[in-house]
Amino acid sequence: MLAEILYKESLTKEEINQIQVVLSDPLIKKYFRIMGQQDLAELASLGASSLGDSEVAKKHALIQGKLSTLVTLLSIQPLE
Repeated sequence: MLAEILYKESLTKEEINQIQVVLSDPLIKKYFRIMGQQDLAELASLGASSLGDSEVAKKHALIQGKLSTLVTLLSIQPLE
């Protein structure tokens, strides 16, 4: 399994453009925004949770990472 992950692959320009087209589809962007809204709601509720400081910090870091990924995905536009 590790060999499959570490196997170096590359994408052609056509494949990259195809991915960009799919990820820039309005429905996909809407889905990403909904995911972000759910993550923001979870982030906002962390302060009211009964978790310890260490657990809150871990959850916060995880949610921040997810939100950063969503922002990156939302910024993808197809090649012109």
